[in-house]
Order: sequence, then structure tokens, then C-alpha cells
Amino acid sequence: RVVGLQVCSGGLTDAGAAKLAKLTSLQILNVAQSAYITDKAMITFAALPQLQVLNLTHTRVTSVGIQLLQHHPQLRTLTLYNCAVSRSAVDKLVAYQPHLVVNGVKPRRSNK
Repeated sequence: RVVGLQVCSGGLTDAGAAKLAKLTSLQILNVAQSAYITDKAMITFAALPQLQVLNLTHTRVTSVGIQLLQHHPQLRTLTLYNCAVSRSAVDKLVAYQPHLVVNGVKPRRSNK
């Protein structure tokens, strides 16, 4: 049973990421500096039922890709340094996931 996986600075691709779908107990995933990870991999990441921490630093994930995480029940921390993700996309995601901490792109949080 794998609960944490770090696949950084390597040649992980979207196709390789798809194989992670079998790791249903995965809680922490770090794919930082994986230049071949795009929005396509987000389909797999969003389907990991126990995923709580996801680091996408220096990947090719965009504002479109992170929206696949809108209904992820367990995700608590998302790291997006040097990704093509806009603040408005983070705001939209946080509206669905108010408990989510996003690092790398600051959401506008209301003071309500």
C-alpha cells in the first residue's frame, strides 16, 4: 500500500501518470519539475480518492487542468509554483474547495 510518492525532476509523462490510477491509497503525490505533465494527467490525479497533497511545481498544468480538482473530496494542499495557472482559476477552485490551501498562486479570499 503506497501512501506517498515523489517522482520529481524526471521523465514522468501523462501516460506514465495514468498508471498511478492503481494507487488508490495514495495520499501525497509530488511530481514537481516533471515537464511532461500536462492537464491530461490531471484526470488521473483527480481520480485518486485519498489524495490530500499534490505538488505540481514546474509542470505544464494550466488553469484548465486544475478545475478537474473542483470536486475532489480529500485534497487539502495544492502547490502550483511556476505553472500556467491564473489567480482567477485558483479563485474558482477555492470556491468549490474552501478548505484547500494553494501554494504558488494566491487566491483572493473574502473576509466573510
